[in-house]
Amino acid sequence: MKDALESNRSKFGNESRSLFVGGHSSGGHLATLLATNPQYLAAEGLRLSDLAGAIPVEGAYDIEQYRSKLIALGTSRKFADLHVQTVFGDDSKMWKEASPASFLEENNVPLFVVTGDEHAFNEYAKPLTDAPPEANNITFYHAKGRTHQTVAAFMGRNEPDRVREDIIEFIRSVSKETKTQSKTE
Repeated sequence: MKDALESNRSKFGNESRSLFVGGHSSGGHLATLLATNPQYLAAEGLRLSDLAGAIPVEGAYDIEQYRSKLIALGTSRKFADLHVQTVFGDDSKMWKEASPASFLEENNVPLFVVTGDEHAFNEYAKPLTDAPPEANNITFYHAKGRTHQTVAAFMGRNEPDRVREDIIEFIRSVSKETKTQSKTE
């Protein structure tokens, strides 16, 4: 990853701390994991400080809590276990390592967390909404009137979209802050 960033630096003008990661659903989970757990970027020769921000959309941020919420919301225990264990294994220590919520106290990467109207995904975001005050770089955005499918689908349409515009504004404001910090350092 670092090699790709370095080799394309002149092509795209990427500067240190100008990289944003984002994703929808499991991609939202992974983007948040990249922005909170330093081990994944370190494996690529990067640091959390190389990220300007993360934009998770409708993800799950605590694997044990996600499994419990699946069951509480009506999914059979057998299916919930199969679903989580297929992806994360059956070791609860691995679930904790794969949970961005486990690393929030150390987080200083700005997060723009997008949720829609579906109750389940708002429940999956609770580990972030209940984050300790130290994790103060989290902005929550409610995409009113959007479902899990439409929150991302509408952003890709070739017409104005309020959610997409607000994400772009987040990127611009964080980028501006990052440039200001770089000039004073």
